[in-house]
Amino acid sequence: MKNDVIICPNRNLLTLNPEISVESDVASFLEDPVKHLDLYQGDFLQGFYLKNCDEFDLWLSSLRVKYEQYYLEAAYQKIEAGLSLATVHDAEKHLKQLIERDEFEEKNYQPLMQLYQKEGRSSKVIETYY
Repeated sequence: MKNDVIICPNRNLLTLNPEISVESDVASFLEDPVKHLDLYQGDFLQGFYLKNCDEFDLWLSSLRVKYEQYYLEAAYQKIEAGLSLATVHDAEKHLKQLIERDEFEEKNYQPLMQLYQKEGRSSKVIETYY
C-alpha cells in the first residue's frame, strides 16, 4: 500500500496516498500549453475508469475535450512558429501527431507538405499527398 498512488480506504472512497509526492504534468501543460506541448500524450486519464460512476465519466469526458482543444490550439501555434527552418523537426513531429489523431483532417497535411517543400524534399511532398 505504501507504493500505491491511489488508495481505497473503504469501498466507496478513492484518495491519493499522502505518503507519496505527486506532481501533475497537467498543471504544467495548462500553465503554458505551447511550451509544454510534449506533455500531452493522449486522452486525460487514458485507461482509467470507475465502475458505475456516471458523474465521473461525464467529468472525465468534458476534461478530455477541453484538454484536447488546448493541445490542438497550442500545436497549431507551435507549428506556425515552427515553419522557419530553425524548428522544422518540431513542426514535422507535431503535424504527424495531429495527423495520427485525425487522419482525415486535410488542414494537417497541407502545412506538412509546405514544410517538406521548403526543405526541398519533393518526394516527401508526393508521399504525403498520396
